[in-house]
Amino acid sequence: TLSGVCIQDYEVSLLKEEKGNEEKNLLKKLFFENLFYDTLGFAGIEIIRRILGIAHVSDFEVINDLDLKGKLQEKALKIAVKLVKERRNFDSIQSVVKMIKIIDTSN
Repeated sequence: TLSGVCIQDYEVSLLKEEKGNEEKNLLKKLFFENLFYDTLGFAGIEIIRRILGIAHVSDFEVINDLDLKGKLQEKALKIAVKLVKERRNFDSIQSVVKMIKIIDTSN
């Protein structure tokens, strides 16, 4: 993959008329690949915020069984950390679902 290219580079490159279709398609692919990675990272941060942040949301707060709540929060945090730190290792939403299932079935 081509990483480290900022969005402005995409916009400028895509607007230039001298670019061929092959190069435009590559730039579009790169743009959406990076958008996917950024989305995964944002989702991971949002999970962490919902669990550890000051303004808790009802996602876990409605669970009265503290042991169950703790186990579920731990799994969610493991998922979140992977989404943030390893987001570029996922090539599709199916690979994300697979990771979630693996974490969900562990301990």
